[in-house]
Amino acid sequence: MKPWREAAFTIGETRLRLAVASGWPSARQLMDALRTGQADYDFVEVMAGGGPAHPRGQPYGSPHVPSSSWSPDQTSAAVRFW
Repeated sequence: MKPWREAAFTIGETRLRLAVASGWPSARQLMDALRTGQADYDFVEVMAGGGPAHPRGQPYGSPHVPSSSWSPDQTSAAVRFW
C-alpha cells in the first residue's frame, strides 16, 4: 500500500496524474519512488505533517484553525484571507 494518495483526470485529450503526500516520511517515500522510476506523476503536492504553521487557507472560524494561530486584528495591515 502506498503512503500517498493518487488520482488521475482526463481533461479533453490530456491525462493528468496527481499525487499527494502528507508528512515527511510519506513525502520521502514518494520522492524515492519518483527518483527510481517506480512512480510517475504530472503534479505532486506535499503537505506538512501536523498542519500548516499559518493556516491562511482555512475558513474563518473553522475548527481546523488552532486557537494559537496568528490572526490579524482590526488595525493590522495584513490582508485578510477569510
